[in-house]
Amino acid sequence: MKNLFVYGTLKAGFSNHYLIADCNFLGKVKTSKKYPMVAPHYAFPYLIEKEGIGYHIEGELFSVDDNKLRLLDELEGVPEHYYRKSIEVIDVHENVVSAECYFVTNFKNFIDNEYLKNFENPFNEDGA
Repeated sequence: MKNLFVYGTLKAGFSNHYLIADCNFLGKVKTSKKYPMVAPHYAFPYLIEKEGIGYHIEGELFSVDDNKLRLLDELEGVPEHYYRKSIEVIDVHENVVSAECYFVTNFKNFIDNEYLKNFENPFNEDGA
């Protein structure tokens, strides 16, 4: 089992959460380091591996097995669109935990976008 940090559509209440709904939810966390996160298309965010700029990204931590990670790698388009890397996150009790995280592969077009701290659902309850 591995820890997985999710910050976008895999979070509870978002479109892809059903893929990890059967996994063990470990709690809300934030990244120990600052990273830029952008949502140029509004429907999903990109996390950029540029430590020290942006925000401590807020998200959720799940325990997942290798089969689930392979499924999620396919969803995320690894290695063409995203890549997965281990980072440190901090839980609500200030414990530092290692977790897998998805970063966007080609960020050059997005580095100048507004940075987000937390990705919120851009659609209302009707999905409009």
